[in-house]
Amino acid sequence: MLVLFETSVGYAIFKVLNEKKLQEVDSLWKEFETPEKANKIVKLKHFEKFQDTAEALAAFTALMEGKINKQLKKVLKKIVKEAHEPLAVADAKLGGVIKDKLNLSCIHSPVVNELMRGIRSQMDGLIPGVEPREMSAMCLGLAHRSFVLLIIHESFKYLKCILCNCSLLNLAKHAASTVQILGAEKALFRALKSRRDTPKYGLIYHASLVGQTSPKHKGKISRMLAAKTVLAIRYDAFGEDSSSAMGVENRAKLEARLRTLEDRGVRTKFCLFQNSYLSGVNKL
Repeated sequence: MLVLFETSVGYAIFKVLNEKKLQEVDSLWKEFETPEKANKIVKLKHFEKFQDTAEALAAFTALMEGKINKQLKKVLKKIVKEAHEPLAVADAKLGGVIKDKLNLSCIHSPVVNELMRGIRSQMDGLIPGVEPREMSAMCLGLAHRSFVLLIIHESFKYLKCILCNCSLLNLAKHAASTVQILGAEKALFRALKSRRDTPKYGLIYHASLVGQTSPKHKGKISRMLAAKTVLAIRYDAFGEDSSSAMGVENRAKLEARLRTLEDRGVRTKFCLFQNSYLSGVNKL
């Protein structure tokens, strides 16, 4: 059995050396405790490296949409078809596309998921010739570290923001007002042409902090969230420290501010009710 493993620097095709070990799903992780053990389970058969970040981004965009780009198609035709072996894939949708277009037998199961986790844990030892620094730099340029960036913790929403701007570095150069309306470009241009009110938010509207806010405070929280998000993006893109302290602190500040805004509204209503009640009592 062959395994298709996607990395930030290229596509890797592994050959499973001992398929009997895959029958023990619960204890499969033990076979990947060290690089030496991992090399007894799988062996690198082919590695197709990306030329630059643009090529890597195009490849991962296609994978997210369940499509096969030309580079991957070429690799699969050259390596997998000649081997006449089933291909293990991490994404069932991608496996279906590969089966339909290239007529290759694909496997996706809990065993494959555990196998992928094991390969990922010993990736540096299983893929020779790729420096860990190069791998981490490409990861940083393409995506984000979910443990560092905790402002928009929904990974898919943050990835959408990156895809709108091609890379994390491009996104880091934008102002908070631009990040706030990312995803609402069409609505913005329509509003400008018709001279109507411009949209207050785009993809950021679906963040949990904005979702739990009352309608009258959504615009204010969106601006604050965009500002803190830009700080976190720049920290992710240009910072050397991998601590999550800044993200945690900024999120706590936003949640505290949200509670203050909501409490102020309740307090105002209570004061109005109390004043009207006292004025009624005085009239009596």
